Amino acid sequence: MLTLFAAGCSGFLGDEGGGGPPAPGEGAGGPSDGSGVVVPADPETSDDVGLRTPSPCAPEPRGKRQLRLLSRAEYANAVADVLGIAAPNVDRLPVEPKVDGYDTDGNAAVVTPTHLDAYADLAKAVATKAMSERRASLVACTTRDLACAKQVVRTVGRRLLRGTLDDATITRFAALAESANTGGDFDAGLTLALRALLQSPAFLYRHELGTSAAGAYALTGAETASLLSFTLWQTTPDDALLDAADRGELATALGARRQAERLLADPRAERGLLHFARGWLGTDGAAAANKDLAVYPRYTQAVREAMRDEEKAFVREHFLGTQRSFAELFTTKTLHVNDALAGYYGVPRPGTGTSVASVTSPATTARGGVLTLGTVLASHAHANETSPVKRGRFVRERMLCQPLPSPPANIDTTPPGLDPSKTTRERFAAHTANVACSGCHKFIDGVGFGFESFDGAGAERSVEHGLPIDASGVLLARESFELATRESFDGPRALGYALAGSVRAERCVATQFHRFARGYAERDTCDARRLADDFTSARGDLRELVLRTLTARSVRERRDDGAQP
Repeated sequence: MLTLFAAGCSGFLGDEGGGGPPAPGEGAGGPSDGSGVVVPADPETSDDVGLRTPSPCAPEPRGKRQLRLLSRAEYANAVADVLGIAAPNVDRLPVEPKVDGYDTDGNAAVVTPTHLDAYADLAKAVATKAMSERRASLVACTTRDLACAKQVVRTVGRRLLRGTLDDATITRFAALAESANTGGDFDAGLTLALRALLQSPAFLYRHELGTSAAGAYALTGAETASLLSFTLWQTTPDDALLDAADRGELATALGARRQAERLLADPRAERGLLHFARGWLGTDGAAAANKDLAVYPRYTQAVREAMRDEEKAFVREHFLGTQRSFAELFTTKTLHVNDALAGYYGVPRPGTGTSVASVTSPATTARGGVLTLGTVLASHAHANETSPVKRGRFVRERMLCQPLPSPPANIDTTPPGLDPSKTTRERFAAHTANVACSGCHKFIDGVGFGFESFDGAGAERSVEHGLPIDASGVLLARESFELATRESFDGPRALGYALAGSVRAERCVATQFHRFARGYAERDTCDARRLADDFTSARGDLRELVLRTLTARSVRERRDDGAQP
């Protein structure tokens, strides 16, 4: 069952490009200007953003064929949903690598010996637990023979392997339950069959290979069902989705859209959308939790949990609720707080205890919109202070899709030391003013300084070390590094209004969801441009962005790169 793993089966077939690191010497930025300063590559012409408008691509392009290894969350959710047991502990599985902030890249996750050992141990533990706790639900037949084993494999295998199984596949797995393998213990044989299903590459990999048709590869109904379900629900398709696949309904954009709409109407859709948002916003790591409580004593566990709930409610409202336009991501005056978080933010408590409620942002606060979410502010800061560099880079790379190069190897990137006689802005301004840093930092720091009215743990402030806060900022080259534009703003809410009116920022959101859902960021950006065009034509409706991305031709059809599955 694990032959594919031993062969290093992962990622794209027949194409090693896209999603990986740049070749030596290329880097993420442009060439030196002769002074040793690395100048950022022009995002308008870099090959991974797909933001040119209008789109130069006439026919809608096809996507890539690929295999995607299940993430730890996808594995745990699928096992729990199919077998009806508590989600297994998957901590032994290696953490998924990230590309462009997302852990969905099909070419990045490879199976290691650590994976093999963990998969084998997990399969044994999960199968044993399922037969012990859920036998009556999993085994509907009363006989203890090969026919009964086939019935179990047919039913359970359809969900685990994500498609109706043919007779040969059913027989192969069911044969493991025969007495010759288990000494006559039928339940032990069923446990063995479940273990084999859980270690099958058909379970552990999401297939996006398709069947050959007219010089391309059309995804099968089961493959489309898998892509929809794992993207939106982070789990295996349910029976209704697999039934639609068997009826051929997912072969058309309209049929796939109907099922995607059904999935979005289910509360489980919040899992997939939140997974995207945390990758996009950079809030899924430990940075927000690792704070120096001597510096931020009010940043309690209750506050941290409330910030996560706020983020979840924000995503729900803007992708599924009434404020679905792109601009409202930045301009909304709705806050999602419970009593603890309201106290931390300095706004009136809603009186709902630990439950999050939607309230209107009062005039006494500058909080509102995605840039002032507690998780965003805390994630892009240091443990004991803010970080204009982290926050400025966050806006450039995540909100504007303007990749910036890493600093030259001979540059000291250590943050300036703490100095109670100066504000963070004063310390960082002096630190990055030298010519070796200013080439890039002029695009970063002016943006990051505009967040200084919020401390490193996301609380609003007006003074630092007794000194008044200056949260004025400058946004240079908003639409392109080639355009010498300059916009002044005061505070992140004002910056949000500038981004809400940015064509580039709007198209960047479409590009970000494209990267997340497709599982790659390829050099040919026609697909991303097409989706950005569609997003604009849909007036920036975020729910519509999700639906159009998942039902586009480039999802349903894959190009023929000459590879053999």
